Amino acid sequence: MNTRRSMKLPIIFVFIFLIVIVSFFSSIKQKEITCKKEVDYFSKIQLKEYIVSNIERKKIKSMNIVKNISFMEKLSRKEMDQIIEKIHRTHNYLGKKVKYTFGEDKIVIKINVSSNEVVLLDNIRFSEKKPVEIVVNTNTKSSDVLSLKVGDSYSEGEYMKRLKNRGYRCQ
Repeated sequence: MNTRRSMKLPIIFVFIFLIVIVSFFSSIKQKEITCKKEVDYFSKIQLKEYIVSNIERKKIKSMNIVKNISFMEKLSRKEMDQIIEKIHRTHNYLGKKVKYTFGEDKIVIKINVSSNEVVLLDNIRFSEKKPVEIVVNTNTKSSDVLSLKVGDSYSEGEYMKRLKNRGYRCQ
């Protein structure tokens, strides 16, 4: 009987130790990395890309991307319709994970992904021709675009370095 009483104290200590370890691992926060890039096209069009990525245990868990396209000069309805149509076709594969806001002088694209979708960054260009044309590169293997996927393995440093090499400013 005496040995059973002496077993209660070690069991209580082990139980408390397990609670401390579980609470420690559950309190580990995701690292949030914010990056942005601004490009001016022949002083008539400005493209801004903002990326907020959550990295946990060296994997991308989610990405929120906002692409703002601002037009300094008013475009014709035909030019604007062609740009909008190309943007829709480019992001169609994301379904409800992409939202658009269209104005007379601005287009805002918001992308929120948290599963295994591939997202292309730095893939929109504008030609200097008249009428203004948008050139969207959708080739995921191209060196001209930055292809990221939720679930890709990156440490915080590797991720920030990859984006900085493409001209993004990260925090």
